[in-house]
Amino acid sequence: MADSHGDPSFRVIPADTARDQLMITHDYYDHRDAEADLNILYPLALLRELAAAGRIGAVASGYGFMGHIEPPHVETLLHKTAPQVAGMLRQEQVDAVLLTPA
Repeated sequence: MADSHGDPSFRVIPADTARDQLMITHDYYDHRDAEADLNILYPLALLRELAAAGRIGAVASGYGFMGHIEPPHVETLLHKTAPQVAGMLRQEQVDAVLLTPA
């Protein structure tokens, strides 16, 4: 992470992204367990199973944020990037979201 105050931007993760295309870039915690089983952090495989079984309608795109965000980037997150993602979720007609801390 180039900026010690964090990164208020986000990454769009399409629902059909292959597991080998996903990575954890957060430097502030031990993520070996999550790397061994990404479903601990980002349960994309489980969501796909639920959709295939008809338990949920579909899996929408995911949105990844950096977990470490300090001032002055908090304002950017609150007033720019978070509202942008909320608008994208509304545009995709997402009915529910799953928030996972890491």
